[in-house]
Amino acid sequence: MSFPKLVHTFSKRGVWYIIDTNSGAVHISDEQTAAVVCAVSEGAELPDTVRESSTLVDSLSVAFDLCGKGLLFSEDALGEQSNIYTPVSPLKAMCFHAANGCNLVCKYCFAEEQNADNTLMSLDTAKRGIDFFLANSGKRKTLELDFFGGEPLLNWDTVTETVKYAREKGAALGKTFDFTLTTNGVLLDDTKIDFINREMSNIVLSLDGRREVHDN
Repeated sequence: MSFPKLVHTFSKRGVWYIIDTNSGAVHISDEQTAAVVCAVSEGAELPDTVRESSTLVDSLSVAFDLCGKGLLFSEDALGEQSNIYTPVSPLKAMCFHAANGCNLVCKYCFAEEQNADNTLMSLDTAKRGIDFFLANSGKRKTLELDFFGGEPLLNWDTVTETVKYAREKGAALGKTFDFTLTTNGVLLDDTKIDFINREMSNIVLSLDGRREVHDN
């Protein structure tokens, strides 16, 4: 009997996790059950310590129960299409990296190292992105686009022109866009707020962490 191999186990701070990629399920586990699942996934022999354990039956019972619920070794619903883009799986949403840098240099941020590189997405690149999005959106009528960064407000002209371009191109094809923008909010002003309220369905305010971390 063969099993899908898109199952991963790892530990963090003494806690073991099992991730079933196809179903998206994440399980908190003990080390022994994780070892059993890992061995099955890789088609390997169980370690001697696990095979001789008095609680091996319990670990197997947990694994079989999750399998029965479709939460472990689940089937890939898209089969061979799961790792490649095809018209069978039309695009629904895209994220445009509008700016690589940021006007803040927060120590907690995953983008901290990007601040030395303040590359901005060009309007030409953004337009080609919209063209690709529309051409590969299949029969979807409503498309979702998020402006992200870095800090996208650093590239405000491209953001506004991209929205305008997408609206026009989408309307010609009978499609609409829901726009969102992720920002730290520092560069917001009345003009930007008016545009966001008029053109965007949501704004995500990135203000994370404790004060002593965020303000560092």
